[in-house]
Amino acid sequence: MLRRILVPLDPSVYSQSAMETACMLARRWQAEVSVLAALDQPGIERTVGGAPAGAIYYAEKAVEHAMDEARRTIMDLLPKFRGIASRYGVAVKERELTGDPEDLLFEESKYHDLLVMGLRSSLHFATEDEPDKGLHEVLRHILTPVLAVPQKPPEIRRVLVAYDGSLPASRSLQRFAQVIGFQGLEVSVLTVTEEAEKGQQLLARTEEYLRAHGARSLETVLAQGDVKEIVESRFGNRVDVVVLGVHSKLPVLDFLVGSLTKRLIDRAEVAVFLAQ
Repeated sequence: MLRRILVPLDPSVYSQSAMETACMLARRWQAEVSVLAALDQPGIERTVGGAPAGAIYYAEKAVEHAMDEARRTIMDLLPKFRGIASRYGVAVKERELTGDPEDLLFEESKYHDLLVMGLRSSLHFATEDEPDKGLHEVLRHILTPVLAVPQKPPEIRRVLVAYDGSLPASRSLQRFAQVIGFQGLEVSVLTVTEEAEKGQQLLARTEEYLRAHGARSLETVLAQGDVKEIVESRFGNRVDVVVLGVHSKLPVLDFLVGSLTKRLIDRAEVAVFLAQ
């Protein structure tokens, strides 16, 4: 059951899309949204503060100036995020913390049911000019399910489950059912394998599970070939979110969800739901 959603604040359009998505889900589930505003002092000190002997005073002033600029950015962004929450009628809590953004995000996520962030992030906005691919680093450690969104907030009405029967893929399937839910959604299930009988067995069991969780319409697809190309050509414009396992691999089926995950994150065009 979804009760607490965490959104990291940064200046990118992806972060505002994440806030919109989180508030949409919070309104649906009567949940609350927490906004994490991380002041990246360690990153500022590494990037700005280095100085030879005799220039320490100027380095300290540069760090102080950069910290003030980062605080101003946070103060400018918070009203925008409050405004989004207000439009949806959602309760929002703000956490302004100092430290490494990834470390703070990992710690805060322990006390939330879902992390919603951009497929690109500017967690280190104080020292980086453009959104980066920080999601890869987040997925390396975090245990909380992650919904990563593109620049435009997804509707979360049409869902693709890329499923290979492995533990990571099964965990993502179950966590989506528990946290967001399949009730009333249009769901497609894709299994890519050279072994048709095993693939049909997987699809049948998955269909049974999804129907028990209230999927409104259900499509199962068994295919052969490159899963990345199949997803892009057959489902690219038809789905709002793809449910994936992280580093999922089942050699019997020769289905590498890990490579698909990386492709979708790198392209940043469709939302992805991931659980460790």
